Amino acid sequence: MKCKFLIALIISFFPTFSSAQVLKVVDAKTLIPIPFFHLYDSLKSKVLIGGEEGEVPIQEILKVYQGSVHISHVGYEKSVLNLNDFVNVNIDVVWELTPIEIQLEEVKAQVFDEDQLYRDFQKKLKDHLSLNSWLVRVHTLELISEEGQLIEQYGLFGFGGLVNRKGKFAKFDKSNYFLISEYARKNGDISPEGWFTTKDLLGVLLNEVFLYLEEVKPKDVEVLNSFRDGAIFLVKFQLGDLGLELVISEDVELHEINWNKPLELNLGDNINVKPGKIRFYPNSDLLVPISINFDFEIVKSNQKRQFFMLSSFIPNSLNYQLFLSKNYELADYYRLMTVLANYDDYNSEDVFFESSIAKFENRKMSKFSDFDMIEKVNWIDNDALEVIFDRNPEADKKKVDEFYIYKKSLIEEFRKLGLTW
Repeated sequence: MKCKFLIALIISFFPTFSSAQVLKVVDAKTLIPIPFFHLYDSLKSKVLIGGEEGEVPIQEILKVYQGSVHISHVGYEKSVLNLNDFVNVNIDVVWELTPIEIQLEEVKAQVFDEDQLYRDFQKKLKDHLSLNSWLVRVHTLELISEEGQLIEQYGLFGFGGLVNRKGKFAKFDKSNYFLISEYARKNGDISPEGWFTTKDLLGVLLNEVFLYLEEVKPKDVEVLNSFRDGAIFLVKFQLGDLGLELVISEDVELHEINWNKPLELNLGDNINVKPGKIRFYPNSDLLVPISINFDFEIVKSNQKRQFFMLSSFIPNSLNYQLFLSKNYELADYYRLMTVLANYDDYNSEDVFFESSIAKFENRKMSKFSDFDMIEKVNWIDNDALEVIFDRNPEADKKKVDEFYIYKKSLIEEFRKLGLTW
């Protein structure tokens, strides 16, 4: 296989970060950027993922890898980069990946059972969910448009399998998931309303959507159309009650879930979830990048919010629920998580926000959300413990302190495994 190696100086391509050179990966035939490509070492133990524009900072590559690095994307031939060629590079690098050719004769002769595809997908989904441990590294942005307020967070989202929420206005079992914030900043006092927080809503939404995908009956699944996207053959389905549409590839990989009308999530009259989309960019060898965006309204305050999340599943050997049970009294942990987990430290002056990786992620989020993450924002910092005791004077200080000590130790365990930001 032959890959062309091009060096290009792109004038004013990065008006804000002109000193940060990038590796830009493109299709060798069309020169169109390849989003969410993967860089990894020979053991696949260290993985970097390109952005939606097909870019990753060169200094991040040199920081993570030595000698050489592999590069891949579904539908393209794999390649290897010699990092010695990058050490003194002070301009942007364009790397071409060669698309895998499709034999048209094979396409014409293909016989495809679309109904069987969904049944295979349900089986695969049940098998994955039975593992009962997901860990997702996330970058989230929440906007309250009328008030110009926002929250930005970098953290880890853990999901421990699906639960049936029975009864009217059923709450979500918070012991089944967590969202730990590593770095956060905000520009207003955006407080929880009742039992609800956006973290809760995210857990409920994922739980209800995947539970429905797993349990929906064949009679409620309708094939809308099928099509090719490059080398991949895709089928779009529509599912009954929830009004979900999803796109699945011929190799039974989920590519997209979207809903064009408000979702009924058994949340009572408190929250209306507007249209939204969950997208997956499968690569079975490595990470599976995910993007989520949806609008919702808090009825009581008539407050409209937008939520955006860019994330990826992370290969790891840690069953976080088993880790919890070995290192903490689960009953106490779950109770504290329910009460306290939505209080985070907000520190806009953390050096992380000035790092090249944060600036790179902000570029991706700006493009994804259509919100300028580079503009000047007046951040408001606060310490979570101070907020908790201010709002809950009777809180058990010993238990609260234990929770935050544990929370930090959990992040450290994830950091040792290379799973944190």
